[in-house]
Amino acid sequence: MHSDTEMFVERLQELIDIRAPGKDRSRLYTISCAAGLGRTYLHDLLTRRNQRPSLQAVQAIAKVLGTSVAYLIGETDRSAHREPSPGGDWPYW
Repeated sequence: MHSDTEMFVERLQELIDIRAPGKDRSRLYTISCAAGLGRTYLHDLLTRRNQRPSLQAVQAIAKVLGTSVAYLIGETDRSAHREPSPGGDWPYW
């Protein structure tokens, strides 16, 4: 059984890999900035330097990644996988 933090980090990484494939750190910076967060915010979450993101941060990340907060935090197993911007191509930033 996964802890809440482990589930969140796994789902976050999964969606980042789907939406912004690659291994370079700049993709994390780009997504963080698109969500209105600090440049290293996602990196800090994935490396567990930040284990208590605010609700506002999780909402912003979910919106940028085109999913729901419920999916990210493990309340549902179904990701919305919707387009992050209406009619736009991914990535939209």
